[in-house]
Amino acid sequence: PQNILDEFVKGDQKCGLSGILSQATYPPKGKIYIKSDPEGQNYKRRRQSLNSNYTLPANYSCGGPTTPAEIDYEIDHCGGGIDLAGRSCAVYSAALDYLYTVQPCFSQYNIKYNCDNAGVNEDLTDFTDYLNQPALQAAIHVNKTFEDCNQTVQYLLGEPGNVPPPPAYDILPRLLRSVQVHLYSGDLDILLNHLGTELVIQNMTWNGGQGLSNKPDMPFFSDGIKSGTWGCERGLTYHLFHGAGHAVPHDKPREAFAFVRDFVVGTYGYQGVDC
Repeated sequence: PQNILDEFVKGDQKCGLSGILSQATYPPKGKIYIKSDPEGQNYKRRRQSLNSNYTLPANYSCGGPTTPAEIDYEIDHCGGGIDLAGRSCAVYSAALDYLYTVQPCFSQYNIKYNCDNAGVNEDLTDFTDYLNQPALQAAIHVNKTFEDCNQTVQYLLGEPGNVPPPPAYDILPRLLRSVQVHLYSGDLDILLNHLGTELVIQNMTWNGGQGLSNKPDMPFFSDGIKSGTWGCERGLTYHLFHGAGHAVPHDKPREAFAFVRDFVVGTYGYQGVDC
């Protein structure tokens, strides 16, 4: 509904987020600045939020917003970060809460998942069975049982004092000095959405330059059928898969295989483009 959408637009505006995407130009015109600490996810300002003396209101209640007023309250009070005005700026979390409340079988992993095939939408049994084959594990020198969505590493890195800098700050630029790096997103993923990936790329500096000079809008194909768009510069390739969510190989297995075959392992997909 338009009144619900308007509330999220207002939340973006009051939290200073509405102009960020417009800064992701090709080529970038400078570093992209994100104000405050929305939902406690701004690495450079996270310590400020953790040490904040901000206290939640006595009538604090979060989850399941269905009206503009409830969405406004959740944006201001129901997140981990605090801006200078004392707001959480939880626009993203409020949007997820709303969608999970009003849309049956909604999934943050793929916005097109629905109740018609809810049982198979996020079923990773085939992946688990494949990666636990003794012959495959011997070939890749692994002697552990594979468990999908294992949270061990995430929990360890999330402990106080263990939170690493975002990969774009150091890990990816260092890797790109010596190896080619492939990033990809699915256009139906809202959890790690492609707009955020593209924003990070345009704000990252590697191999003597910031971001991509040209918009990654070249088409790529799987056996003659268009699968999405891509671009590459200075050793970094970025692919946006059409019709795929968070788990691209799950949603688009043929296209994901062609991507690995033609870009990661082989060179057919480049069609003479110098990366």
